[in-house]
Amino acid sequence: MDTNYNVENTASEIIEKVHEAYSKLNKFNVMILGKTGAGKSTLINNIFRVDLAKTGLGMPITDQIRKIEISDYPLAIYDTPGLEMSGKNAVDNLLDEVLGEIRSGIRSGDMNQMIHCIWYCVATPSHRFEEAEIYFLKNFFGKASSFKIPVIIVMTQSYSNSDANLLRNKILSENLPVRDIVPVLAEDFEFDGGTCGTCIWSG
Repeated sequence: MDTNYNVENTASEIIEKVHEAYSKLNKFNVMILGKTGAGKSTLINNIFRVDLAKTGLGMPITDQIRKIEISDYPLAIYDTPGLEMSGKNAVDNLLDEVLGEIRSGIRSGDMNQMIHCIWYCVATPSHRFEEAEIYFLKNFFGKASSFKIPVIIVMTQSYSNSDANLLRNKILSENLPVRDIVPVLAEDFEFDGGTCGTCIWSG
């Protein structure tokens, strides 16, 4: 039996199936997580260029998680309640809801209903990466490893390169299997009498 031929054949079939699945993808779904006050809402508003709090575009999926999408826009955001620091139960409850939403999309069998990526937001000016956040993410990676969903840590409100680098190093020291750590600035701010325009950048 030609083993090389079989391996190459199998690999080609897998690649073909992946391409076929993604060709049916009309909407890329991102779930955004983070503590209350981490800047999730500002980031979402900037992505859609709409003040969603005023327009009420968020459609409830469960009592707490909502899917935000705009017609003919190729991105949908799954907004989640802020991670509370008030104890293990609050963290575990949110983890259960997040995993439930991910499983629901997978069970649908529809690529357009699945969560494709997770952004976990941390506010750069706080200089803090809480123990509860580390606990949440480690448990997520442990329970969701089979889903193979990439997680990107988004450092919001990154007004200062030095602050961003300090927080990035703190996060890196936890050795979490995240895909990337990206500093962003999603809202205009004033400094030294002037205004810095909205920008999203990585360093």
